[in-house]
Parts: sequence; structure tokens; C-alpha cells
Amino acid sequence: MSVRSRLEGVSDLARPVVADIPAQEQDPSMPGVPTVAAPTVALVPVEEAPAPVVEAPPAPVEIPEKRHEWQPTDEDGDPIGGVQVILYRTEQEKFEKMQEKTVLLLRQLRKERREKALGVPEERSGGEEFNNIVEFKPRELSPDERFKLSQDIANPETFADARDRLIESALGAKPSVLASTLNDTQKFIIQQRAVENYLEFVRTSGFVDSMKNRELVTGWIGTRNLAPTVANFVLAHNRLREAGLLQEAPVVQQEKTVPAPAQAAVVPVEVEPKPQVPAVPAPRIEGETQPQAKRQSHVPSGLNASIASSAGSAPVAGTSLTLADIDKMPADEYKQRTKDPAFVKLVNQLEADALKRRQARANG
Repeated sequence: MSVRSRLEGVSDLARPVVADIPAQEQDPSMPGVPTVAAPTVALVPVEEAPAPVVEAPPAPVEIPEKRHEWQPTDEDGDPIGGVQVILYRTEQEKFEKMQEKTVLLLRQLRKERREKALGVPEERSGGEEFNNIVEFKPRELSPDERFKLSQDIANPETFADARDRLIESALGAKPSVLASTLNDTQKFIIQQRAVENYLEFVRTSGFVDSMKNRELVTGWIGTRNLAPTVANFVLAHNRLREAGLLQEAPVVQQEKTVPAPAQAAVVPVEVEPKPQVPAVPAPRIEGETQPQAKRQSHVPSGLNASIASSAGSAPVAGTSLTLADIDKMPADEYKQRTKDPAFVKLVNQLEADALKRRQARANG
């Protein structure tokens, strides 16, 4: 049902119902004029129409923020500048921000090309400008210039200007430019030499090269108008250190290493081998084979040429051999001579005599 039909229905319901009109009555004060009584109106209650339901719009859904980053590189793959970052929520926003970056880049490239084509100088950073190198190149004077120059030199009023023109023609620069260049060169040489001397002083003197110490040392030399030599740096260092004004290097405490207990050295004791007592050969029967005496080559007799006289290695009567000579004898020769019974008897006698003398010294 439309709104109009609803309103018409409501109007019909709200119309007053008129009751029966009573008979006309005559007002005595007004003869001949009928008086109509006021009709009685009965009001009928009207039902209120329901209010229309208005639905609330849905709450907007918050889209999470996304991050897109990339690293520009050159043709060799090396990074150029920092990482580029774009924060966006929708793909449309990402596209617009990428487009904005591209437009800004093209504007900057166009600006640089325009400045290069027009020769616009770059903005100055406020630092000292690099002066062009002065080229000292002589210039030849024409005959008229030489004549004019000679006339000006002879004139006291034009002498100064003529002198400058003469120097400029000979050296290729004005005297003022030449003097400034020489002063700058001398200053640079002094500064460079001072730096080299200071580095040598720090390397050889153990000086703590801190900012405070550097200012103190250079200030001490500068106030006394001393040359920045290594000797003067050392002098300033000694004077300032005696005054207790320099910062010293922190003392690094080294951990004390407890030495391991030394083990008692075991001195090997040489045990003198006991001399073997040669067996005294039993009286042999004629025709019996004499046993060959075996040389004790592995057990030294303790006798040599230096102690032969004291060890009882004196030669036996009738022979010139001693125990020292027998000890020095090669093994092949000794083996060959043991086949001689006289040699075997001699060896046994020498060993027996030496044993008796050793026993006598031990008992006495």
C-alpha cells in the first residue's frame, strides 16, 4: 500500500461523526430567528502508523597495510642508493604511488638535462672553491711593447706598473698572483711536513694520540713559535707529561701465570759394569785341544790409554801388549789371534793381574 492510500485511510478514520441534529428552537430574545444547537461530535481514536525501520550501514572493514620494497641496481648488479619502500593497502594505491615515484624521477632527470644544456652552475656548498692552477708561461713582447716598457721604466711615475708588466711577461703571471702562489705553496709544505713529523713522533715515542693530547702538544709548540719538528714534539711531550697534563695509556693488568711445579730432574746413574773374572784355564793334557777364549767385547774393561798405568795394564814381561792395546784391537784381528794359545794365556794373565790390583785397592 502506498503512502497516499495510507494517509487517505487515516483521514477517513479521523473524520468527525455528526449526531442527529435536534429540532429548531425559538430564541425568545430574537423572535423570528431560529436558533440551531451546536452539534455533538464524537471523536473516534486513530491508530498510529508504525515508524519505518531504517537499517544502519555496515561498518567499514579495515584493510591491513602492506609493504613493497626493492633495491635498484646498476648494469653490473651493484646496488644504487638505499632500499625503496612503498606502503599501501590496495593495489590501486600501490599503482598510484609507483606512478608518483616515476613522475618525480623523470622530473629530476629533465631538470638535470636542462641545466646541463643551459650551462647552469650547481649550487655552492659554502666551502672554499678550488683555485685554478696558475700556469707560469713566458710571453713574448712585440717591439712596440718593449719600447713602451723601456720608456715606462725610465719614468718614475710609471715605473711600478712597468715593473709588473715586465715580471708578468717573463713569468706568465702578475706579481700579486705569483706572491700568493708562493705563499700558499710554502704554507702547504710546512703543513705537510708538520703532519709527517707528528706521525713520526707518535710512532716512535709511545704518545697517546687523543684529541686532548694533540691540542696540548700543538698548542704548546704554537705559543712558543717553535718549528713542528720531531724534536720539538718530543720536547713538548716531556714538558707536558712532567706537568701531569697529558692523558696516559691505561695500564693493562696481565694475568699472572702460575708456573707449573718443576719436576725433579732424574739424573741417570751410570753403573759401572762388573768386570768379568776370566776363567783360569785348567792344566791341559798334551794333545788336548785348547779352548779358545771368547773376547768380552760388549763389556768394556774400564781401561784405556790414559789410565793404563793406574789400571794395571802394564805390559807383561816378555811382551809389549797391554789390556788397552787388546781393547783397541779390531774384532777380526782379536778373533784371529785367539787361535794362538800364547795370546790366550797372555790375555788371561793380564785380566787376572788387573783383578788383583782392583781388589787390593778396594780393600786398602
